[in-house]
Parts: sequence; structure tokens; C-alpha cells
Amino acid sequence: MRVRMPQLMAWTRSERRLALAMAVVGLFGGLVALLLVVRLDPAAFFERGLLLYESWVVVSGAIGTTVALYVTRHRIGRRGVFSAILTLVGVSVLAGLIGGTLAMPVYGTMFGPFLLVVTLAGSPLLALLWCVNLGAVHVLLSDWQNERDSSFAPVVRSEAG
Repeated sequence: MRVRMPQLMAWTRSERRLALAMAVVGLFGGLVALLLVVRLDPAAFFERGLLLYESWVVVSGAIGTTVALYVTRHRIGRRGVFSAILTLVGVSVLAGLIGGTLAMPVYGTMFGPFLLVVTLAGSPLLALLWCVNLGAVHVLLSDWQNERDSSFAPVVRSEAG
């Protein structure tokens, strides 16, 4: 007798899009955290390698943005401008909170969102790329939201028969 294991990779198209969005946001969050480390200490990248704590800040930035997207995924991808703004602001603030808390548990919770805003304000090109990245995530997850909403749509039955 054989036991059949469930297939873990039998994802729908929109679930694959969600996974892609989480991976891209995580990579971009790690890049923003790396730029934050370099802005705070330029020698951290150019003159010497990253220290263990500086590497942890980069990893916590990636984890923070990925978890922020995962937590807010039910609000992202809906129709309307408000949903797009909510994506931009919600993921950004939550990514700063989670990433900052992971990097430095007490003070990072307070300074994480502030440092993210300062980093994005200090580099307009990075801020534009951040907005484009989250806009792309919003578009990617609209298909996922439509698939989720269709699961709960009422079934219309015809009278013919």
C-alpha cells in the first residue's frame, strides 16, 4: 500500500504571482536595507565587508518587507486608487516596523519606519523604484484577489431544466 503525498507545487497562476510578488518585494526590501546601511556607514560596503550585524540588518529588511506583504495581502490588489495608496503606505510602514524590530528590537520599532522614509526621501530614484515595485505588486495581486473573490461569489442557477 502506497501513501500518496499531496503536491505542494500545484499552485494556480495567481498563487504563483503572489509568490513572485513576495520574492521581489523581499529582494527589494533587502536592497533598500543595504542602501540604508551604506548611508549610515559608507565604509561598511566600500572599504570593508559587511559586519555580521550589518548583514543582519539587510536580512531583516528583506524579511520585514516579505512579512509585511504577506500580512497585508488581503488588502492589496483591490480595485480603486485607495487600494493602491493603501498598498504603498501599508506595506511601507509595516515593512519599516517589522524590519526595524528585527534589526534592533526596542529602538528599531520606533526608528525603522523613520529610517525608511529618510532613506527614500534622500534618494528620489530609489523612492520612485519603491513606488513602482509596490505598484507592480498591486497589479500582480489583482488577479489573486479576483480568484479569491470568485470563490465566494453566489452561484446563479437557471430555471430551465
